[in-house]
This record gives sequence, C-alpha cells and structure tokens, in this order.
Amino acid sequence: MNFTVPLPPQCPNPAGQSTFALDGEFLTDTLKKTTLKGSLSGTSGLMCGAQSWCYAHPDTGVESCSSTVATKQWVVPSYTQDYTITGKVTFANSNTTVDLAKTLPWEQGCRVQVGALSVVSHQQYDADAGTTANLKVRSRGSIVGHCGDVGQITIVGSLTDEDGTVQTDTLDVAGFNTTDANGGVDSLFDVSKFSGSYTWHVTINAGGAPSIAYHQSLTTQDTGYIQVLQDASQAVGSYDPNDPSPKDLVFVTKDPVCNVVVKTLDITGFREKEDCSDRMIATIAGTIDSEISCLNVVGQVKLITVDDGITVGSVQPTLTMDNSDPTMTVWSFTTEIETANEYGEYKANLAGYDSTNEADKSTMDSQAELWEPLCCLAIPTFTKVAQDTSLDGLRTDLSYTVALSQHGDNACRDSAAKISM
Repeated sequence: MNFTVPLPPQCPNPAGQSTFALDGEFLTDTLKKTTLKGSLSGTSGLMCGAQSWCYAHPDTGVESCSSTVATKQWVVPSYTQDYTITGKVTFANSNTTVDLAKTLPWEQGCRVQVGALSVVSHQQYDADAGTTANLKVRSRGSIVGHCGDVGQITIVGSLTDEDGTVQTDTLDVAGFNTTDANGGVDSLFDVSKFSGSYTWHVTINAGGAPSIAYHQSLTTQDTGYIQVLQDASQAVGSYDPNDPSPKDLVFVTKDPVCNVVVKTLDITGFREKEDCSDRMIATIAGTIDSEISCLNVVGQVKLITVDDGITVGSVQPTLTMDNSDPTMTVWSFTTEIETANEYGEYKANLAGYDSTNEADKSTMDSQAELWEPLCCLAIPTFTKVAQDTSLDGLRTDLSYTVALSQHGDNACRDSAAKISM
C-alpha cells in the first residue's frame, strides 16, 4: 500500500527544540567608522527543513538572508551610543521564525590636535597716545570623537618672554575647535614696550576620554583606532618697537612625535594548561624600538589562527624598558595567551604605539607555528542503568551507559576506540 503523509504547515516550535543565539562584536575602528559583526547560531529539528540566517541593516533596516552564511558585517558611522543587531532564523518547512536582537554599547575614540597659532594684532607702546604695548594671539585646533564632557577638556596657552616671564590663559573649547581658517580663540597679553621675542605654547588634554587601553579592548579584529588624548604646539615671534607692523608667529617646533617600530615577534612555544585539558597556552616574545621621546609605549599582542584568521586571544603585555642606547629605547616582553586546545597553525600579531603621544602605529606578524595536542581519552560517563536477574538466580545481566570523550582536537585521528570492561 502506498500513501503520502503531508508535512504540517509548521514544524513543532523550532525555538523550543534547540537554543538559538545571536552574538555581536566590533571588529575594526577608524575613529569615524566602525565595523560591526553579527553571528547567529543554533539548529532545529529535521522536520523544520533547511535554515536561513537573516539580518536587518543597523541603519537602514533593509533585510538580507543567506542559507549558508550565519554571520553578517556592516561598516557604520562611529558614535558613542548603543548599536542593536537584529537577526532572524527562518525554516524551509515552517512559517515560524526565531527573532533575536543584541544590543552592544560603543564609545567613539578621541583625537585632539593643536592647529594654527598666529598673531592677530600688536599694539605698540605710545607715551603720547597713552597706549600700552600688547599682543593678541589666536589659536585653533580640532577635537574629534568622544573626548569628554564640558569641563573635562582643558586647553591652556602660555606666553613666555625672553626674560622667562610667563603669562597663561585658559582657552575656550568651543572657540578653539573650528575648521575655519580664520577662526580660533584669541588671547590678549600686555608685553614689554622694548624689543623682544615671545614664545606662545598651547597644550590640549582630553581628560574625560576613555583610556587608551579601554578603547583598544572594544575591537576584536585589530587594536582599533589609537587615540590622541594630548597634543601641544608652540610658535615664536619677535618684534621691534620701531617696526610699525607686527611679526607673524611661525612654527619652530612641536612636542616630539614619537616613532615606534616593532622589531621582533616570535611564538616560542605551546603547552597544555594541564595534562589532557581542553586549554592551551602559547608563549610569545617580542621587542619594540622607539625614539627616546616615547615614554609610554604599549604593545597589543593577538594570537590568530592561520586558516581562517580568527583572533583566539589577546593580551597587553608588561614591557621591560632598556634605555642603555642614548639614541633609542628598546622595549621587550615575554607573555602568554590561553585559548582552546585545538590542532592547527597559529601566528601572533603585535601592534606597538605610544599611548600618550601622537604616534605612528607599527605592527608585525610572526611566522606561523603548528600546534599538535596530544591525544587524550577520557570516560566521563560510566553508569549502571539496569540490572536483571534470571528466575533461577544463576545469571545477572547488567546494562551500562558509557561515554568516551577526547581532548586534543584531531590529534586523536582514529575513527574508532575500544573500551574493555
């Protein structure tokens, strides 16, 4: 007899048959843009049919689906706010969907910079007119990103004459932060009626911004945008009371830009955290060279799988400083990263930079190294589930549930194992 049983219009509650999850992370950061990634996971029963993974764009809400790829990435504008990833799982044999959402907090990085310094006006001393000598200077710069609230960003200018007398002025943040070539904030100082030179020095500090280390921790694929939380610049001008026109200030120096170069990086070994455990520890060593002006060099080390480029662990190691060379400083480290005990090739990545100075970011990848864990077997379950005795009492049948597990990923390459009881 042949007969056909039609499938029901909906499979039995896909969400109840298994646990579906939606996770999210920030991969990269360029100060003004960040890369957001969503990852759906989970399986349903066979009656539900093939699954499709769907996402709504965080900005536009436009939905896109894939039957093969369970992840999605978007490049979105970087703002200090919560970003919500909306995902959905659909099924070939069902009208039921599993709807999920994940909200991730994000803080935009910060960059502060001192821009142009110039003379606005110079009033010369005139005894007959009863005027004193004064100098008005203008300063402008830029503040981009999440650099703190009102009152947490400080900008201080100091005017120093050739005798060493210093006059200071706290600059208005709103007036300083402008892209107008003729804009900026003005500072007026009384100066000597005699000829002399003056140095105008401006320093900006973003005291309310998130720390360098915290901001680096927000991204998983790279070390993210390296914040510039402090900057300074100075200009020198001179005048002669017999000269009817003021002299323009010109840049003569800037606080030293700190150049950093990653020199060496090696994976020096692997080991299991404990015998036959599911955790592995990689040991990584490296060196960073910097100019002697670099006083706050940091390194960010990542352990990456070679096959698929996934970062499986990261650490900011403690650096040892060697300043025996008068021309440069050498920073060295040996550190460890713990991750899953899985067979494969791994490489390390090191990014070096100075955390408090406008800096070049230097990176390096190590050579790939193969880790082959030992094959370790374990019996996590060995439980008697039944006992039957024959009527004559001469025989007893025992039933056991036995489970065999392995550690070491595909180090245990055989497809069969034997248990003797």
